[in-house]
Amino acid sequence: MVNVRRFLNIKTLLFLGLLLIIFLLVVLARQLRPKPEDTPRFGAIETPKIQPVDQIKQPTSQTTNFPEGPLPKEARVYRQNPYALSPDQMNAIANNLGFSQGTLQGKLFFSQDQETKRYLGIIPQTGNIFVSQPLPDYLKTFNDEQLKDYAITLAKPTLLEERIWESPILTSSYFKGKGAHDAAPALPEDADFAEVNIFPVLDGTRLIGRNLKPLGDVGLVTVQYFKKDQEIVALRSSVIAVNFTEVGTYPLNPLESVTQELVQNQAIVTNVVPEGRTVKDIQYGEILLPTTAEYTDIELVYYYDPNPDAVMQPMYLVSGKAVLEDGTPATIKAILPAIDPQYLQSP
Repeated sequence: MVNVRRFLNIKTLLFLGLLLIIFLLVVLARQLRPKPEDTPRFGAIETPKIQPVDQIKQPTSQTTNFPEGPLPKEARVYRQNPYALSPDQMNAIANNLGFSQGTLQGKLFFSQDQETKRYLGIIPQTGNIFVSQPLPDYLKTFNDEQLKDYAITLAKPTLLEERIWESPILTSSYFKGKGAHDAAPALPEDADFAEVNIFPVLDGTRLIGRNLKPLGDVGLVTVQYFKKDQEIVALRSSVIAVNFTEVGTYPLNPLESVTQELVQNQAIVTNVVPEGRTVKDIQYGEILLPTTAEYTDIELVYYYDPNPDAVMQPMYLVSGKAVLEDGTPATIKAILPAIDPQYLQSP
C-alpha cells in the first residue's frame, strides 16, 4: 500500500513538474517572440520624398468626411531593385515591339522603322520607355473597350515585372483641345484625343509614383491616342523592379490619425482642378488657391520612388471637394504616408 502511494506521489510530482516546464516554456516563448515593432526586416524605413506642386497651396481649412469602415491595420513594404536596363533587355523590348535592333546614342537607346513611321526610345538609367506609331483606323471612333485592349497589347512587351502586371487597373479619359497639355474634358464622340492609364497592382493595391503630377491620376504606363492632325498612338512606360525576397510588414495609421494629419496640414496637396477643367489645361505657373477642402475618399496605394535603392511603401491618397479663393468649386487630392510615423526615419 505504501509503495502504491509512493508511486502515485512520484507520478503526481512528475506530472506537476511537467506542467511547470510547459508553463516556463510558454512564458519564455512569449518573451522571445518578436514584438510588433521588431518584425520589419528593414528597421526604420526611409520617409518617401515627394515633390510638392509649387503652384498648389494648402487650404486654410480642411475637414474629412470619409465613409465608415476601418482602414487596413498593416501592409507590406518592399525593397526596390535597381531598374537600369541592360543592352540585351533594351534589344529584347525593341524586338518584342517589332523593331529591329536599336542603337545607344548617348543616354538614349533609339530604334525606328521609317516605312511604318514607328519610333522607340529608351532611357536605360531611368527605365523610361517611349513608343510612337500611327493610329489604327478602327481606333479612331474612340471605343473605350478597344482603346484599353490596345493599350494593354502595346504595353506588354515593355513590362518586365510580370507579377505586378497580372491584373492591372485601367482608367480612361477623353479630351478636346489643341494638344496633350491644353485640353478640356469631352465625351468620347467629341474628343480630339484619349488617354488610357495602366496601374500595376501589388497585394491588391495599385502603384503610383515617380513624382508624377498630379500624383495618383497618371499611371506608370500611359497610352495616348491622337486623332486630330497627328493621328498617332504614343506610349510612355516605366520599368518597375521589385525585390520580393526583402519585405517587411508594418502597422498602418488608423483613420483617426489620418484625419488629424489632414486637419493639421501635414499632407502634400498634389492636385487641384477647378470645375469644368482638367489638369491638362492648367497652365504652368497658374496659381491655384483653395481656401477650404473636404476630403471624402481615401485609398491605400503603393508609392514607387524613382530613387534606385528606395523602398516601395503604402501611402494614403485622399480626395474630395475644395473651394478656390475666387469661389470656384474644385476637386482636390493629397497624399500622406500610411505607415505609423514611429517606423519612418527622417530624410
